[in-house]
Amino acid sequence: MIDSNKIILTDDSGQEVEMEIVLTFDYEELGKQFVLISDPKDTEGNVFAYSYDDFGNIEPVTDPKEFEICAEVLSAFEKEDN
Repeated sequence: MIDSNKIILTDDSGQEVEMEIVLTFDYEELGKQFVLISDPKDTEGNVFAYSYDDFGNIEPVTDPKEFEICAEVLSAFEKEDN
């Protein structure tokens, strides 16, 4: 489920975990939508990349090219935010 600033994911053990949405973006060249999320309890500030569709299906980004795109967008977002 995607909300305006949080997302609830179910982990491998069936536990629901509330994550914060860092940003979402569309990448038209691949025809994909991405969401970058973080765990508010994580003191290291790790950000995780997922792709999603209009039906609410969400999958972790595993493709190296897609991961690189997400990393570049996150870097630009962080530079703009500072």
